[in-house]
Amino acid sequence: MEKILAFFEKYTKTNLRSLFRGAFWITLGNIVAKLSGLVLAYLFANYISKETYGLYKYVLSVASTLLIFTLTGINTSVIRSVVLGFEGTIKAAFKLRLKWSFLGSLASLGVGIYYLSYGAHSLLGYGFFVVAAFFPLFDTPTLYASFLNGKKLFKEDTIADMAVTAGYTLAMGITLLLTHNLLILIGVYFAAHVVLRTLVYRYVLKHFKPNTAVDPHWLTYGKHLSLMDVLVGIANYIDKIILFNVTGPVALAVYSFASAVPEQLKIFHSFIPIIGFPSWSTQSSEELKRSLPRKMLVFFIESVILIVAFILAAPLIFKILFPQYLDAVPYAQIYMLSFLNFAPSFILPALQAKSKVRELYVFNVTSSVIQIALLFFGGIYFKLWGVVIARVAGRIAMTIVALFFYKKL
Repeated sequence: MEKILAFFEKYTKTNLRSLFRGAFWITLGNIVAKLSGLVLAYLFANYISKETYGLYKYVLSVASTLLIFTLTGINTSVIRSVVLGFEGTIKAAFKLRLKWSFLGSLASLGVGIYYLSYGAHSLLGYGFFVVAAFFPLFDTPTLYASFLNGKKLFKEDTIADMAVTAGYTLAMGITLLLTHNLLILIGVYFAAHVVLRTLVYRYVLKHFKPNTAVDPHWLTYGKHLSLMDVLVGIANYIDKIILFNVTGPVALAVYSFASAVPEQLKIFHSFIPIIGFPSWSTQSSEELKRSLPRKMLVFFIESVILIVAFILAAPLIFKILFPQYLDAVPYAQIYMLSFLNFAPSFILPALQAKSKVRELYVFNVTSSVIQIALLFFGGIYFKLWGVVIARVAGRIAMTIVALFFYKKL
């Protein structure tokens, strides 16, 4: 085993022992999260109707899009600040994100009023009122993860995330067994996240006692990243919003299950930006350019293997776990091709680590506009198949754009 590690360390120019230690904890946390998600998906598939699930996913998709009001890019800025020793930035960031989050609440109230006046989906109106009540503290406390990752405390971050995941899964699992009421499901989802994330945030501050130093550049960089996140956030969730409004909640439910398993498999790539960002922040651009191609090649090969394995296994997976969604299998098999979008997992966090603001703007705007345009065209004219193919094409386009920006490091 030592010889194998030595060979790959020489080839990839990476300290694989250190990488594996961090990757182990992050991957463990992601596996727990994905298994928890699989349990909930099984309960959703077998205990509530497709229409209710479609409505539920639509509310969550719109709420996730509204996060663009909360300066989400500040989380990445805080990681960089903590790496540089400015640990007190986390408290300043929390206060600012909390203030901006109330804009998201107002937007959710506006969406709720629209649906109440529209009449066709009045239940959605009340659902967005529930979202508005919890919205300010829904995502803001996740700054605890930025602090822990900046300190390279991957084990502690994983344990914190697993605690949140376990509590949320238990709360939602019990709720699904007791009721199919849409408003209660939405309320429990947001309440569980607010309570658990806030408790973890307070624990991290009390236990690790960050210093009082505040990065003088955190806000400027954080605002730039947040502005970039506007189009990215829309591109990430516009597929579900378009599909719901074009075809209704049942098609959205099918699409949600078709995309769910491929999206869950991203755990195999998720540790890259988390582990890489702190180290890449202190490396020279030349060092990054030398090391990234080998890393990307390894993960490209892994991606191809996972794609082939999933396409072959998908019918059996859905037959066992989601028998009511067997019609989602062909969509899931094609959607899995989006897993070829491997390059941004390396290049985007590398650009962030080196504070390449101009390049990040161009990358995010270009890739997001391509995805949004494809999804609008595909969804409106070809409905479910159009959205699936558009998502795959958009993700592959992201990789092409990301590879172009490799030389900009």
